[in-house]
Amino acid sequence: SAEVWTIGYGNTYYPNGKKVSASDKHITENEASKLKLDIINKDFSPSVNLLLKKEIEQGKISQNMFDALVSLAYNIGTGAIAKSSVMKHLKNGNKLAAADAFLLWNKAKGKTLKGLTIRRQKERELFLS
Repeated sequence: SAEVWTIGYGNTYYPNGKKVSASDKHITENEASKLKLDIINKDFSPSVNLLLKKEIEQGKISQNMFDALVSLAYNIGTGAIAKSSVMKHLKNGNKLAAADAFLLWNKAKGKTLKGLTIRRQKERELFLS
């Protein structure tokens, strides 16, 4: 939908940094799960940890909040989440506004997508649970 090649569960690159291309071979569900976890553990979890280091140390971030933020970062990128209203509201201590801001990230190329709307609603629910 964003005209970017992906593989597995939406990966745009491999752990070695190589971008996904149209000529890449298909992968199994097990390979897709491993790839997703490898990328999350290599890039997204550490980035969210760094972005919220102070808040995590102060006990202000639950595991569910962290997991929802990693899911959002996995989809929109670490640069986007760092500059997002989700992060701004969270750092200002407004968890409900941060949760509501997840819902703003439901578009690709300016078009609202049902799948992203559902994903953001689930992330918001996880964040608040």
